[in-house]
Amino acid sequence: MTTTALSSPTTAEAIRASDADRERALDLLRDHWLAGRLTLDEYEERCDEAGAVLALILGVMSLGGVVLSLGMLFVLTLPASTWAWSLGRRARRGTRGAIRAVAGTAEALGILATAIACLPLAGCALWLAT
Repeated sequence: MTTTALSSPTTAEAIRASDADRERALDLLRDHWLAGRLTLDEYEERCDEAGAVLALILGVMSLGGVVLSLGMLFVLTLPASTWAWSLGRRARRGTRGAIRAVAGTAEALGILATAIACLPLAGCALWLAT
């Protein structure tokens, strides 16, 4: 595949990485590290980059889910948002440059989605307490 094929928006939007694709990419990175083609620092940096992208995806999905459902899906979005928060924080600490900004954005989205998802939970607790 050439770079010109990826530059068109319709092609770029149609390409989505599945969980199996991400696992395969991490397996390939590990194999290249074990074969000596990557240093440990390069391996860790590339894994952190993959974690930052995953955190951003989780952050956007969980924030969108909790807002669109008016908080009713907090049972599903709360674990996803805390995971995005955690992955974003870890990736932000281990990377530099543009990926650090992506990780920071993912961490902020995770924090915001976690806070919003906790509001219905707190409301249920107050309702049960009265």
